[in-house]
Amino acid sequence: MREDDKYILWLSIFEGLSALKKFDLYKYFESAKAVYEANLSELLSTGFLTEYASQKLIDYKNSNNVENTIEQCLKKEIEFISIENNKYPQKLLKISDPPLGLFIIGTLPDYSLPNIAIVGSRACSKYGASQAYSFANHFASNGMTIVSGLAKGIDAKAHLGAIDANGKTIAVLGNGVDVIYPSENIEIREKIIETGCIISEYAPGVMPLRCHFPIRNRIISGLSDAVCVIEATKKSGSLHTINHALEQGKEVFSVPGNITSALSIGCNDLIKSGAHPLTDPFDLYEVMDFVVKKETKRKEKNISKTKKNTKINKKEDNNKKSSKDNYKNNNDSLAADEKMVYDCIGFEPVTVEKLAELTNSQIQTIQYILIMLELKSYIVKLPGQKYVRSL
Repeated sequence: MREDDKYILWLSIFEGLSALKKFDLYKYFESAKAVYEANLSELLSTGFLTEYASQKLIDYKNSNNVENTIEQCLKKEIEFISIENNKYPQKLLKISDPPLGLFIIGTLPDYSLPNIAIVGSRACSKYGASQAYSFANHFASNGMTIVSGLAKGIDAKAHLGAIDANGKTIAVLGNGVDVIYPSENIEIREKIIETGCIISEYAPGVMPLRCHFPIRNRIISGLSDAVCVIEATKKSGSLHTINHALEQGKEVFSVPGNITSALSIGCNDLIKSGAHPLTDPFDLYEVMDFVVKKETKRKEKNISKTKKNTKINKKEDNNKKSSKDNYKNNNDSLAADEKMVYDCIGFEPVTVEKLAELTNSQIQTIQYILIMLELKSYIVKLPGQKYVRSL
């Protein structure tokens, strides 16, 4: 480790200041070493710190935390990348409060590739889980890196979708990269490390505190070109990520949900506020003007590929035809009984019994039609004999 990086590490792991104040000090003194060498009056003259905080920072010079952290990194094969390292993610340099350093296990993906964040509820529904997996899988199949937080629910499914597509994914943690949390995601964690990476601004051994997660969310959005929300309650932590994304000028996409479900309130509210509805991967491709693989391009003709610069709180182009409408137009090829059943299937899981009731049909008839719709890729079968529309 470079000598200058040791000073950056010292300031980075000091817990008495916010990331923004650390970055302000770093810029003001033009190096972490200069911050380390500053006396009390020099620190106070910046106007960033109170006398108490300044004294705490000075006292921190006498700790052995830097040496202990370096030892832990060497022992556990954790890499520390400082803000001055050319491996540091360039996208993070564009946010107002970038971390001065990142602890990494694995390999950072190619910076030239698009990064898409997928976030949402920990207590997600089967519908939400299936959509997180499907979108992540499709995006990763087209060379995009999936960024999420390795939490339960939507995060875990997004990482898994990318992994199963043999794609890249980045997990941003609210604890040390050596801390296994949540424990049930240990297998996903190991798979992420094989082709992507796990990163954190927190030193090895730091436990997952509640206050860490809203802070780490700025890194999830900061690393990404666009942020997608799949299921979020009105007060969901995922909305913290959206707030960061908006401040950073990132595009926001939201998967609409059942208006009677508490898990959909946050997503539906975002759409009403101007977020891009995400009902199909191509909704994102068209807005972001991403180039996708030829074999996965949407079959509909005459779809505009003009990049849209619409932001939150700006009106959408009234002439844009939604991908959902385009998708419906292709259903003319379905037989009458298939179309009748398909029209009863939405993005909320529905059982065979319910479909039989809605269509006044025999269960055996419905089961046959469902097989045909599944073979034609119109629907997806979920555990428990339930069905939802495919993307």
